[in-house]
Amino acid sequence: MQDMAEATTQAASMASELGVAEDQLSAMIGTIESRTKAGGNEVGTALKSLLINVQNINNKKIVETFEKAGVAQTEFINGVEQMRNPVEILKDLSK
Repeated sequence: MQDMAEATTQAASMASELGVAEDQLSAMIGTIESRTKAGGNEVGTALKSLLINVQNINNKKIVETFEKAGVAQTEFINGVEQMRNPVEILKDLSK
């Protein structure tokens, strides 16, 4: 539980800012911790970086990687291009 709390402390603010629900964040943290056996601070910092990079449309290498994978980082809503929810992007990548 300590690792979960530490990871949440590291990543919660960014996750909330990007529209990641609390239960989604907890699921990601739990999965990463169980797979990697890494500590909470490490998991939280890595997850925060992942969430930022998933929505980074200014880095050519990241954008090209998503394009090659056939995964969109943005979507049009009411004619306005917006960033997609990072969880939805990660779900598409997992396919």
